[in-house]
Amino acid sequence: MVLTSIDDARTAAARVGDRVTRTALVPAPALSRRLDAEVWLKRELDQPTGSFKVRGVFNAVLSLPEEDLRRGLAAFSAGNHAAAVAHVGATLGVPVTVCMPAAAVPRKIAATRALGAEVVLVETDLVGTCQRLVAERGLTLVHPFDHPAIVAGHATAGLEIVADLPTVEVVEGRVETALQRRRVTGPVDLVVLDPPRAGAGARVVRGIAGARPRAVAYVACDPAALARDVGTFLGLGWRLTELRAFDCFPMTQHVECVALLEPDEA
Repeated sequence: MVLTSIDDARTAAARVGDRVTRTALVPAPALSRRLDAEVWLKRELDQPTGSFKVRGVFNAVLSLPEEDLRRGLAAFSAGNHAAAVAHVGATLGVPVTVCMPAAAVPRKIAATRALGAEVVLVETDLVGTCQRLVAERGLTLVHPFDHPAIVAGHATAGLEIVADLPTVEVVEGRVETALQRRRVTGPVDLVVLDPPRAGAGARVVRGIAGARPRAVAYVACDPAALARDVGTFLGLGWRLTELRAFDCFPMTQHVECVALLEPDEA
């Protein structure tokens, strides 16, 4: 796997242009005091659909051939990615079909429909249902995370952070993870934030290991996925230096594990 480069992010930023909001980076005094560090917040809630997801979706969709766009787009998501694909489709005049869990938050389902997407509610096998519709209707799947153009589009937020705060040292994806990270000792070059339930996967782990960061803090809420991915790191000659579990904020109602890994230079 080839990791996303800064040139990929710059290309995405040029392609997407002003279709997304250049969100503000604002100081967070209360969090700064709690973490004993200078903390800033990137206001991605100010994007058109309330999350950073539009960045990657715009980049991915604008990279598609015209024929793929004419056939229509498909996505599977419980909320943020669904709204992003629906928004991008509405903006570009492309039909969108989104598979959402029947148990998804009702306002997220309503918001996706309000953007003009056809919403298919699914009781079981969300991904399989979407793949079947893609095959039957000839749609183009816009994957929520596993696509280079999606990742490069999301990385445009990082370009803005560095431009606005050149002295930035660590970027965290969630406040909970930032609080946990302060309890992990040692230098960390890369934080893998809450990968999907199936884990980051061997392909992603090999890509991370190949980039040779000094250390990786791997945060996950699925112990089985964490064990599989840590095992892949160990098989590639890395060593596990710390493994801890933390209670998240009450609103998350789960425990997350943090594994700190380093390449074995011996």
